[in-house]
Amino acid sequence: SHLDAADAQKALLFIVRPPAATLRGAGAPRRRTCSGTPGVAYARLRAAINHWGRSMILVVGATGILGNEICRRLASRGDPVRALVRPTSNAERIAQLNALGAELVWGDLKNAASLRDACRGVDAVVSTASSTLTRQEGDSIESVDRQGQLDLIAAADGAGVERFVLISFPGSAESFPLQDAKRAVEDRLRNARMVHVILQPTCFMEIWLSPALGFDPANASARILGSGTNAVSWISFLDVAAFAAAAVHEPN
Repeated sequence: SHLDAADAQKALLFIVRPPAATLRGAGAPRRRTCSGTPGVAYARLRAAINHWGRSMILVVGATGILGNEICRRLASRGDPVRALVRPTSNAERIAQLNALGAELVWGDLKNAASLRDACRGVDAVVSTASSTLTRQEGDSIESVDRQGQLDLIAAADGAGVERFVLISFPGSAESFPLQDAKRAVEDRLRNARMVHVILQPTCFMEIWLSPALGFDPANASARILGSGTNAVSWISFLDVAAFAAAAVHEPN
């Protein structure tokens, strides 16, 4: 109980990589050196020591392209990260989260009880989750983008979370299901007890300007919507991740 983070770090390094003198003598095992990426257990133990006394941040949507990058940026600056994942989430992204030392918590936006469990002991929540790209069984705009996000805000508010960062998109004069869901969630968040940050990035260039959506420069083809003369504002998901990570601690 009297160790600070620096003392604990020294203790960890002594255990994992003891001085050569401690391994000398009759019957001493051969000293082994580590190379490459540390094992998952070591990475998570090291992260726990580095995070000593810092605020826990829950990232919902952590296995998505944006959420995963936000986790990486938070972890790289020493923030403790708790990632909400599903058993059916992308295995490669889960492995990346493990390598970052993130604490994994199993849950689903369609399960309000799991959200309450995930929010316990959390100081800030970042939510990037949406049903639009990684839809699984039971996922819909209503169940995930609207009700799921509303349940997450309620869970965070009830758990005493101090700050909530929501990734949304710019408003439109037209009414359609995803737009209506986003506006309802934003309105609920504005009335919550928490400090809130709502980011409304425009089109992610890595997604919209990709072969999956008809933009294929390698094969000299592009799908044009409408006249093709309207101005479009693009943004990189890397920049959005940088804004979201900064918003977690930005005092203003």
